[in-house]
Amino acid sequence: RGGESLVLRRLLEDHGYLPSPTADADLVWSSGHVGPETLLSLPRHAKVNHFPRSGVITRKDLLVRTIAMLRARCGRAAYEYLPLSFVLPADAAACTAAMGRDGGATWIAKPIASSQGRGISLLGSSAKLPVGEDCVVSRYVARPLLIDGYKFDLRLYV
Repeated sequence: RGGESLVLRRLLEDHGYLPSPTADADLVWSSGHVGPETLLSLPRHAKVNHFPRSGVITRKDLLVRTIAMLRARCGRAAYEYLPLSFVLPADAAACTAAMGRDGGATWIAKPIASSQGRGISLLGSSAKLPVGEDCVVSRYVARPLLIDGYKFDLRLYV
């Protein structure tokens, strides 16, 4: 799929990996969910780029819910790296209240089913909250770390 797949394919081939039509593979690279039947058929040494239930940390809305649960269980201090965030429309009242308390703060709304910056908007007040839209609203990080002037995300799953 597109340039990303071509770059990945070339990188893997340059390091000795070749496409295999069989389940006897060292590496399975998938753009989506890998079913249990595929996982069970792989040799024990095989590596897979997706693992079951990874959505709880890779989807914006589920990550916010997961971190909220961990903050409640383990204390807020261990999870302060994630800005205050809400999943709308479910958390609309709490979001509106937080925005009222933090007058003048900038907030960012990101559609749940979008990526690569599509549909993102910056908000200065709760009056601008998306109505009836599934999204994550977070306190905006005013001075983020940039690479060559661009925002980025770095995801390490251990």
